[in-house]
Amino acid sequence: MCFRLCLLAFLTFSGCSVFAKDSSANGIEHQSSAALVISVDNINEFPPTITECEENVEIRENQPAMEIAKFYAFDKDAGGTDKVSFYLESLEVDVDLWQRFEIVSSNQNVGRLRSKLELDREEKSSYHFNVVATDNGNPSTLSSSCQVTVTVLDENDNSPILSTYSEDNTFVAYEETPRISARVMVVAEDADAGVNADVRFNITQSSCGFGVFFINEETGVIDIHRPLDYEEFHSCTLTVSGRDLAGSPQGGSFISHLTLTIHTANSNDNPPVFPEVITHHFDTTPSAGQLVALLEVTDRDYHPTSTDQYLQGFSTFSLVEESSVFGLRGENNKELFVKSPLTESSYIFQVKATNVDPPFHEAIGLVEVTVGSSKPERLQFSSAPYVASIDENSPADTLVLTVEARRAAEGEAESVQYEMFSPTAEGVFVIHPTSGEVRVGNESLLDYEKVHSVTFHVRAAAVGGSEVVGHTTVVVHVNNLNDN
Repeated sequence: MCFRLCLLAFLTFSGCSVFAKDSSANGIEHQSSAALVISVDNINEFPPTITECEENVEIRENQPAMEIAKFYAFDKDAGGTDKVSFYLESLEVDVDLWQRFEIVSSNQNVGRLRSKLELDREEKSSYHFNVVATDNGNPSTLSSSCQVTVTVLDENDNSPILSTYSEDNTFVAYEETPRISARVMVVAEDADAGVNADVRFNITQSSCGFGVFFINEETGVIDIHRPLDYEEFHSCTLTVSGRDLAGSPQGGSFISHLTLTIHTANSNDNPPVFPEVITHHFDTTPSAGQLVALLEVTDRDYHPTSTDQYLQGFSTFSLVEESSVFGLRGENNKELFVKSPLTESSYIFQVKATNVDPPFHEAIGLVEVTVGSSKPERLQFSSAPYVASIDENSPADTLVLTVEARRAAEGEAESVQYEMFSPTAEGVFVIHPTSGEVRVGNESLLDYEKVHSVTFHVRAAAVGGSEVVGHTTVVVHVNNLNDN
């Protein structure tokens, strides 16, 4: 008996027939056949392949839960082991990935990556994890993965926070010098990124007026636009705004404000001033040692709360020319006294006040002492002293002020001649002899960087008849301009 087996290719999974035949001596053969079915069981030998892997995914912060990417997989195996599902595998420590993301598997071997809540870039700007595709092989499964980075894009959702290097936002600027003791820089911290964190600065309010301080809109550095004057303001309060350059989701930019104070440190930058002509009349000839007057000056640098002597406007006094009949004594030579008998009916001389500390500003005062049984008549000026101001570099012949003198008796007018005398004012100003107009003489001498104020004296004399005179003091302050 012999057998004949017909086997078809395994991959067809088809059946075949088995035949049996005997042989006898008489030549008669008998045979039979049976159908044979061979089944080939699948083995899970191929892992699924992620055919489309989005390695870099972007999502804007503050967006509601949404689908952000799709992943496709293919498995060569068959018989049910080619069904693929997806899951996430974190690559970072201490990150609750599954609270923020999920991947949903579908029957078409597609994984849909979704955000589960609104993401905050300022909390975390990127996430790193694996998307894993796994089959349902039995007894064991096979898988593959692709590495994914989700970048959270910035929204302009934070206001800049402004600060300075001073804990109380207080600084000191020195008078008459274009600097501040400590550099004033406003710093902006913005949790956003890029243009959303690019801040521009501006001074929106100033208690000392605009034009004194300016701020660099990009760096936030505050500088002095012109020299400060303590006598103009002791301190200045500034409000600085910081505005980011990008629009916010609600429309417009985010703006924050910071208030800071800059104190002006006083310096001895003003000369003393004699408030008026010092006059004294003796009915009889005074004896040696008799007091004539106590000399006093005013000083814009005088401030009772100051602890520095020169900042209190202290001055010492001296005679411009040595005198045989008058002298000075006492504290700071404030006492003007008679040294020897007076032989004339009238004395006119000058005294000088000098600050006791650098830079030793000076002022010249006029003293008039008369002696006689009756006090002589004097021309009276309309002001004592005259005070005016003028911009530096004002051209020659610019009118500064007009002085006027007349007899004390009302309604009595007459011609008056005026003349100016003072060594400090020589050439700076000129006076018209009859009108009393004081005008700029040499404009090149009118320079704030050289002189802040000019003090001089004017003598008025009645024309014709008995000589009647009068004296006054004129103080002209020079206004500083931005000319350097």
